[in-house]
Amino acid sequence: MSPKRSGNTSVLGTLFRCEIKRLMRDVRVLLISVVAPLVIVPGYILVMLWIGNSEEQRLEDTVYEYALSGDEAEWGLEIISAALALEANDPDTSQAAVRFEQQQVTDADLLLQAGEIHLVVEVLSPEAYERMRAEERVVDTLDSEEDGVAPEIEEGVDGGTTSELQLPVIRLRFQSNSDFSRRAYDRLDARIREVRSELRDSVYLASGFPVDREEFASVETENTASAEKEGGALLGIFLTPILLLLMLSGGSIMAVDAIAGEKERGTLETLLTTAASRSEIVAAKQMAIIAVGIAVVVINILNLLVYLVFGVLELPENLAVALSPLDLVLVLILFLPLTVLISSTLLLISGYAKSYKEYQIYFFPLFLVFLVPSAAGMMPGLDLRSAIAFVPIAG
Repeated sequence: MSPKRSGNTSVLGTLFRCEIKRLMRDVRVLLISVVAPLVIVPGYILVMLWIGNSEEQRLEDTVYEYALSGDEAEWGLEIISAALALEANDPDTSQAAVRFEQQQVTDADLLLQAGEIHLVVEVLSPEAYERMRAEERVVDTLDSEEDGVAPEIEEGVDGGTTSELQLPVIRLRFQSNSDFSRRAYDRLDARIREVRSELRDSVYLASGFPVDREEFASVETENTASAEKEGGALLGIFLTPILLLLMLSGGSIMAVDAIAGEKERGTLETLLTTAASRSEIVAAKQMAIIAVGIAVVVINILNLLVYLVFGVLELPENLAVALSPLDLVLVLILFLPLTVLISSTLLLISGYAKSYKEYQIYFFPLFLVFLVPSAAGMMPGLDLRSAIAFVPIAG
């Protein structure tokens, strides 16, 4: 090694050590680059577990109240009773049985809107159902005329404007913005469909259908995606935005003080009078910002290693993924170029800004520019064959 190269390396190392010492004295950088990554991942997992368990317990403990209405309520009561019997006697113990209780009310829709009951079961004769549909079509037509949109024509199975019904119709009315109303609808709807299937099968068998329903066109499902692919798809959604946020936050505190802060304090001129060249000064400051970004990535990767691979915490079902230590090492390698890109950009706007205040003005648009492509994993229909894979950060 030549004396000149050795001297340059020595100067660069000295400047880098000075930047790191100044970094260690800044509590804000330590909190964001070290403490925050250690707290965010387990905190997120624990909060998800607590919220999920609490909400599931509330849903299991609730007795769901429903009201029965319509001119065929007696016929509907038989169907509902059979559906509730299936729910109460379900041999599948993996999920708790949902308990229902009928309420005798006069204005079921009003109580449903007020949240006093969870579900309205409306049982209508074919004539009543057709009258109600005709009224709804009139309202839809009037609304369409007001909006300047052509009304839709509802066709039946015979090509006419309505289908000829022979049996009563069951309508379930619920509030989709309520977890309790939605749970009541989901379970009762599934049970009513089971009762309908049993009644239909009994008619087939009574008419001489030769095979049982379980023996006819049996279907098996198989998930061919490996656990690693599922884990990668899940991590791609939230890992990149979280790491990007932490790297931008920690690196920004370091970058704003690296050049813009020294300009404002008047210490940059002193540094320029030393034997170090400008390229060495810039390289040392960039290396310090990169060190912060790498620290953020490494700590988060270690978090994933502890919680996903070693299983220190029980993960929620939607976070349970299978990843090996080698996969996490590959994730670390993939994030290293992103760390260099972020540090270079932060140092660039720090050099362009003349003060802390001006740096903050430039930082927010930069933050959005980085954050938007990091959310590409949340967009449906994107895969590695998409052109988005060539976009920095998003790919």
